[in-house]
Amino acid sequence: MTDTGAAKRTLARDIVLYTLFRLALVAVIAAVFYGIGRLFTDDVPLVIVFLFALVVALPLSMVVGKGLRDRVNRSASVIDAARKEKRDDFRRRLQGVDE
Repeated sequence: MTDTGAAKRTLARDIVLYTLFRLALVAVIAAVFYGIGRLFTDDVPLVIVFLFALVVALPLSMVVGKGLRDRVNRSASVIDAARKEKRDDFRRRLQGVDE
């Protein structure tokens, strides 16, 4: 059986990394949009730039961050399998089935 404590720590680390990656991606895209906007006009509304950056970053992070997302999914599946095993064991004990 896999150590679920290590899997939980790995999952937490990977979720933090993926979240930071997505926030950084939004920041970079917003900076690019802001820079492009400043080339054409003096007044660039930051709220609009930020919203466009969010819209663009969502599908882009699905492609660019595939490796991190896969790591999160693998860690979550290890924890899920351990929970399923514990739940099935608990149900067997409730029904009085001994192994």
